[in-house]
Amino acid sequence: MVEVPPIGKVIADTHSSPMDIQLSVKEIDFVALSALIGADASSTDEFIQRLTEDSRSAAIELALIMAVASAIMGIILGRVIGGREHAGMWTIGALTGSAVSVSMIAAIVLTYNVNAFQQPVYSGNLQVAPVLVGAVQDRWNSIEDLQDEVERIASNVNQFFAAVEGIGPIATGKNLRVLHVSDIHNNPLAYDLVERISEGFMVDMIVDTGDITDYGTALEADVLSRLERLNTPYYYVPGNHDSPAVIDAFQQIEDVFLLTGDVEVEGIRFLGASDPASDVPLIAAEDPDKKSEAARAISTRLLNDPPDVFAVHNPDLALQGAGLVPIILTGHSHKQNIDEVDGSWILDAGTTGGAGIRSFEVEEGVPLTLQLLYIDRETSRLVAVDSLSIKGTDQEFTLQRQTVE
Repeated sequence: MVEVPPIGKVIADTHSSPMDIQLSVKEIDFVALSALIGADASSTDEFIQRLTEDSRSAAIELALIMAVASAIMGIILGRVIGGREHAGMWTIGALTGSAVSVSMIAAIVLTYNVNAFQQPVYSGNLQVAPVLVGAVQDRWNSIEDLQDEVERIASNVNQFFAAVEGIGPIATGKNLRVLHVSDIHNNPLAYDLVERISEGFMVDMIVDTGDITDYGTALEADVLSRLERLNTPYYYVPGNHDSPAVIDAFQQIEDVFLLTGDVEVEGIRFLGASDPASDVPLIAAEDPDKKSEAARAISTRLLNDPPDVFAVHNPDLALQGAGLVPIILTGHSHKQNIDEVDGSWILDAGTTGGAGIRSFEVEEGVPLTLQLLYIDRETSRLVAVDSLSIKGTDQEFTLQRQTVE
């Protein structure tokens, strides 16, 4: 059994011995892990060899400890049964205890089948099952494959900027340039893409409409340190895959702001609302009652004091602002979209992280998408939207500009 708290565990019938083997991930050394992922094949082989040797040493040490412990237990049992006058029973007990432990260990060694993990049983959070059992098993077969994927997409990002260089941002100083991102889902490539576009298009601010993580764990929150490299103010609205731990991590980063209320940027008023599921430690099924309550609260707030821009993760909640707010930013669907409803422009950035780890479940891949908004500083009205998309595996790049009358 391999246990990954708090996500769950994967169980496989690997051997015939009555003794179970349980491995639990207690801590991850991010520095060492980063060095390993960036290492060449020889370094990776050395790591695997060292891991194999350490595991073998640990197994031998465990076997000796068990043999001694079993012998001691046998002596105690022999003394209880035979008493002091039958000292021979002590020896028999010691030998029997040692023989039993050695037999169980031998059964593990002789019958162990690592291929049993090809048919695992998952136990834990339902949302995580496809990742631990499906995506990792089918697509992440080696570190080399991951390195190749990262290098290929990074190369494609450079080609993407070369392709759109002639288009460039709308050449006017009267517009506030807002980069809209969403659903990064732990994809480190998304941070590089956001950094490149924010610098290349001279973005004034970034609005993230949530789901920057997959499961909302404190472990994932450490990845957010990548945001420190950005030179552009970053405003974040929690999504249903985020959590209090993620929100707290955000608030520790300079120039990263939680957008769960009003904020004014260069005369334009922004209002954000957290997803109702972001107040629990781990992701869970949608609660219809909490969602309805959130919808009523949003509707009341927007009716009484509508902002220029409203940002919320869930599209159903975003519709509460239709006809009330000129510009509405949302995500969650993983599909980039621009729609006009009752005079309001509803903009879905899609998934800037290409759906994160889950994109490996889809053979054709999921594009990394985001939007660049041009908002008139004087009228607070939307002027144009650039819909940007990059699909690394097929080297497909698009930038579609839509002007607003």
